[in-house]
Parts: sequence; C-alpha cells; structure tokens
Amino acid sequence: MGTLLPSDSDWDYMANITGDESWGHENMRRMFEKVEKNNYLPEGTPGHGFGGILETNMGNGTQYLPYPGLVEVYKAQIRSLGLDPEKVIEMLGSDPNYLADDRDTTEGLWGMVFHANARWERSTPRDYIFETIAAKNEDGSAKYPLTLSPTSLATKVLFEEGKDEKAMAVGVEYLKGPSTYGADTRRNASATGENKQAFASREVIVSGGTFNSPQLLQLSGIGNRQDLEALGIKVVADLPGVGRNLQDNQEFPVVGLAQTNFTAILNPNEPTCAKGMPNDPCYELWKKGLGPYMRPGFNSNVLLMRSNHSVNGERDIFVFSVQGGAFRGFWPDVNQPELFGTPNTSGFSTVKINPQNGAGYLKLRSADPTEPPEINFQLYQEGAETDLGALADVAAWGRRAMSDVEGPWDGTSDKEWIRVQTFGHHPSGTCAIGPAEDSMAVLDSRFRVHGVKGLRVVDASVFPRAPGAFPLIATFMVSQKASEVILEDAAASF
Repeated sequence: MGTLLPSDSDWDYMANITGDESWGHENMRRMFEKVEKNNYLPEGTPGHGFGGILETNMGNGTQYLPYPGLVEVYKAQIRSLGLDPEKVIEMLGSDPNYLADDRDTTEGLWGMVFHANARWERSTPRDYIFETIAAKNEDGSAKYPLTLSPTSLATKVLFEEGKDEKAMAVGVEYLKGPSTYGADTRRNASATGENKQAFASREVIVSGGTFNSPQLLQLSGIGNRQDLEALGIKVVADLPGVGRNLQDNQEFPVVGLAQTNFTAILNPNEPTCAKGMPNDPCYELWKKGLGPYMRPGFNSNVLLMRSNHSVNGERDIFVFSVQGGAFRGFWPDVNQPELFGTPNTSGFSTVKINPQNGAGYLKLRSADPTEPPEINFQLYQEGAETDLGALADVAAWGRRAMSDVEGPWDGTSDKEWIRVQTFGHHPSGTCAIGPAEDSMAVLDSRFRVHGVKGLRVVDASVFPRAPGAFPLIATFMVSQKASEVILEDAAASF
C-alpha cells in the first residue's frame, strides 16, 4: 500500500477545531518518526524514523530503465509541469515524504513509498501483533497480556450508569465463532456463534474501522436518537454524528493509447518469472536477495499536482502510472484484462486529495449485529464543482501530456466519464473528532466518545476530513498518538 504523508494542513485543521495543539503538524510528524522504520534513506535523515513498527521502502528509479516507453510518458508529464524531463530517473528515486515547509505546494514526480521491508516483503500491523503475542519473559511466560481472538464479533459495548449521569463503558459483548458477520461470504446462517462477554479493567477501546466502529456504537445505543429508538435500541448517548461524515478519496483511471510501445525490454540475464507458480525461478533468486522480486514494480511512482480547483493552494491530485492497462477498482473485475497485452496502452490512476464531499453515511438496517449496515457514500452530493472539476482538470492534463506520443481521443465528456468510473477504497470520518459543542462530533481530541465515560475509538473513522491521498500512514500516526494519550491518562489516574 502507498505510504504518503497527508498535508500538514490536515493536522493543523484538527488542532484548530479542537483547540488541542498536540494535533498540529509538527507534533504529528513526530508520530510518523516514531512509527516508521525506514529502509531507503540514510539513518538520521530529518523527518523520518528508523526504529518503528512500520517498515517503509522505495525504489531508486532504475526499475524503470527497462521501460523506455513509460519513461517517455513520465518525461511528458513533468515537462507539462515546467520541470526538466532529463531528470526523470532521479525524480523517480526521490522521497515524497521529505521534510520541508513547501512540500504540500510543490508539484512534481517522486518515487512511491510502500510499507515493505528491505527484502520487499509486505510490512503490516499483523506482523507487530504476532510478534507481541509471541514475546516471552526469561521464564517462558507471556511478556505482554495480549489476547487475540480472530473468530469473534463484537456486538455491543456494555455500560453501567454513572454517578454524574454519564454511562461508563465496562466491557463488550461478542459472538465467538467463525464467520458470524453477514458480510463474510463464508457465513452459514445456522452457525450463530456463542454469546460471551469481556470486561475492562480500565476502559474500552474500539478499533473496528470506518464501517464497524460506528456500527458497534449504534448497536450499543450511541448515535442518532430517532434512528436508534426506531430500532428499539436503548439510547445511551444522543450523538447524531455517529456514522455520518463518511468520506473517501475519489479515484478514477485515465487510459492513453499511443504510437509508443510501453512493454519492457527483457533482460537476457534474468529468467522469466512464474509469479507464484511452483518452481518460480524469480522466487528462488529472491530468497538469495537477487532478481526482479527485489525491485519495486512499475506502479512505484507518484506525481503530485495542483488542479485549477484546489481550495487551499495545495496539491490536490495524486497520480500513479501503470503499464498496459487501467485499474478500475476492486469489483467486479480488478484489472480489466482486455487492455493488458496492448503494447501501446498506458494508464494512470488519479486520486483526489482533500475531497469536499462529506455527505456519506452509515446506519443500521436492524438491531441484529450480524447484519451489515447501510452504507452510502452519496458520491459528489457535496462539493461536486470542486471535486469533479479537479478530476476533469487531470483528464485534460493527461490528454495534453499524452499528445506528446500521439494517440486518439473519442471526445467523451470528461465529467461524465469520471462519474461513471469513480471508485474508492479509503473510507474515513464516521466517528469524527471535534469539540463537544459540535453536534456532529463523536470524539474529543483524546479519542473519548462524547457523552459517556471509559470509551474511546481509534481508527480511520476519527478523521473529520479525509487525510491526504492514502489514509494508511495517517491512521498509523493516529494510533501512535492514541497510545501516548491513553498512557498519559492512565498515569494521571493513579
């Protein structure tokens, strides 16, 4: 997954609406430095971390040398931005997460940072969780009191009535059993699971993600009073913002048909990769630290630019290019295989930074915790002039850039194309942080749910506005901040 920092202004916005300066970009950069384990820069590079839990890696640009056709496209792209096309390989090996005051307004081409270790193996939170569970003391006992139950579905937060009229979260109710949730394609309706409860020694922390955290809060009586009462759910806290503000980065493909051949020039000294099949010679080389699998792929680039519809003067468009086709989303067909194998086809995917649509929502269909909620992004209902305008700017820019390699255009309306082709996979914002006087805010600046005690939410649902082009690293930074806040509050309560 791409690991691109959000704009500094995203963090400063959170600091401004909450009055909590610890959300400012300087402190949040410190969170990034704490979570990152960088594998592609000299140790000590300002603004980066080298001892964290999330490993990052990036190519040096030379992975594109076998693709001279693609290099010509990149040259055309950066030429359109007024940059030197002869520096294209150097740019493809440059760090997009560099530390500078003008980073968020600087247009250009960079390498793509991935969460991968030095051997290009994927680095994920799963690794950290299993390492923590496996850690032992000298006597062989578990070092950390962490229990993981992957076949459990949280169904309700348990509360006790508080002395000051605020209910106190004391635990969770859950179903124990495989595939009990309705969104699981393996689910067997007759396998209902076993009802269980777990109680907290201090507080309950919900990390169900943008969809399931608000669902769990609503099932527990936290949400819009009218919606909850209509389903017969006892209201614990009337917070109409739960499940609202659902946002996403709009993404859509642009495909260029050119007279240039974009396929790679094969290296006669390297074998043909079998890509996961038995006896793959490239896999055998990879085990020795050699071969094609020790290099990033041809999607390891990022072009950041400012459209004519940027609302704050910052870059609002993220583009990464691929060879031979277009990525049109995850359903129903991932890679549109009819385009692959066409030597003169080049595509790039466009991601809208700072989308203006916050009209999306998530709400319960019923009080049944195994039933997935109703989810509606209400795409382009708000801010359509800005978001569609920015994406149309990209289509026009792409057409100008590709004109350097001469290809046809059928005259289709750009905005109509965008509406049909837009997809997303970066949902956020459904338990937004904000001040108590904001009726749509769900959490305070310390991740505590308004209107109750002993309950926090920590995941991508906390963002009041979508962070950057990819929410991954921003969510890691939020988790680091939450860990510090929770430890501070725990120490203060002794």
